[in-house]
Amino acid sequence: MFLNKQKIYLVIFLGFFISLITSSNYLNSYDKYSSKYNSHLMIKESIGGDWNKAQEIKEKKNLSWFNSVDYYKPYLPSRIIYFYYKINGNEIFDENGRLFIEDKDKKSFILYFQTCLYFFLLLLLTKKLNQLNLDIKLIFFWILFLSLDPTINQFHSSFFNESLFFSLQLLILIFFFKKDKKFIDYILIGFFFGILGLQKSVGIFYVIIFLIYLIFSKKKYFLKYCFVAFIPYLIIYFLIAYGNYERTKNFFFNPMQTKEALFVYLLPKIYESKYKSENINFRDKIINETNLWIKKNNLNGKLQQNLYLDKDNISEIEWIKIHNYQQRKTFDVIKNNLFITSKILIPKYFHSLLLNPVEIKFFYKYKNLDEYYKSKDHQYFIKYRIIYSFIFYSFSLLGLIILLKHKKFDLKIFFLLASAFYFYLILGWMGLTRYFVPTLIYISFFFSMGLSHLLNKTIRAEKLSKII
Repeated sequence: MFLNKQKIYLVIFLGFFISLITSSNYLNSYDKYSSKYNSHLMIKESIGGDWNKAQEIKEKKNLSWFNSVDYYKPYLPSRIIYFYYKINGNEIFDENGRLFIEDKDKKSFILYFQTCLYFFLLLLLTKKLNQLNLDIKLIFFWILFLSLDPTINQFHSSFFNESLFFSLQLLILIFFFKKDKKFIDYILIGFFFGILGLQKSVGIFYVIIFLIYLIFSKKKYFLKYCFVAFIPYLIIYFLIAYGNYERTKNFFFNPMQTKEALFVYLLPKIYESKYKSENINFRDKIINETNLWIKKNNLNGKLQQNLYLDKDNISEIEWIKIHNYQQRKTFDVIKNNLFITSKILIPKYFHSLLLNPVEIKFFYKYKNLDEYYKSKDHQYFIKYRIIYSFIFYSFSLLGLIILLKHKKFDLKIFFLLASAFYFYLILGWMGLTRYFVPTLIYISFFFSMGLSHLLNKTIRAEKLSKII
């Protein structure tokens, strides 16, 4: 197969235009308010929460608006939305409290911008990889996957946080693969690791993987490089934590959402399994126990039927205390029910591996996940998703085996593999395929290695030695 750098760039532009066309089609079909679902079709559920938070920021009149709203969700998405509407001068909601639709507030710019950013960074990554003298087929298939894979590409046509998160992942890889890095490069890498966690909470502790890489790669000089990379990261989260302290007298940098997640998604399943033989309503039991704790501690608020905290007429300081209790309680229950927890989590981790290239399409079409899971569309696409996933993981495993066979499993390969494992370990327990997608940025390297091997039948060992 004859390949050159021009064909790699052609693939990137092809993926770019496919993404733009997909975004345009989705905007034409779904940028509207549904009276049936009582929500905007594209901006709902967790996405709608970012728009509501942006509105809260907009309504703050004091100069400290940056830290004047609660830190429940990741920091960056709502601020980006706020700045977007502030720059274009439009209102976020109309007089009926509904999001403006169609072209009235130019939401299309957000989708087109994040698409342009992602594919521009792919161009930069390609340039860096070409400087490493890697096998051209390896580069081609890696960029091919990152450009055209529908599981990744679909998020450029959505208002989820994933597309910008992918771009930040690419930005880190661009600096990671740079030859002869200077101190400023390590400073920038640390900065981007910090920003990554502000876009999605799962990225907050990702810097640990890079620090481990530095410990082994820099050996006796590792302290110097770790310090340089960690300082900008530390400054970012110190500023976030200090802002939270100013507002609540609690010094924390992790969104409260992270303390609530296990309580809402895992604890009910543990209770359901533990008490099913005793004919006990596990949901009522959780609600009663939590509301009793709230009452005993003289706090306002109560747990709703969906296990989320009703935050009306309750101070942020109070719900921080309640979320801390929820986290402690969940950890105690997990510790005392390890076998039950394992039976719940193992299937969840396996389910998250099932790639879903049609997730965004049906997110727009259906009201929520429950409605989608009961639909004929879900049943119809499962077999194709299984085949698609099997092919991807087969080539990825082949690529890993090839690296081990040629004894080229160096520290940069370790970083890619550890990065994939980190994101899988942190969010795979939820069993939601969307949370697995960030791992594809790294696993696709091994996929490209396996596919190259299949076409070449063998990869020259000297070509693999240039991952530097």
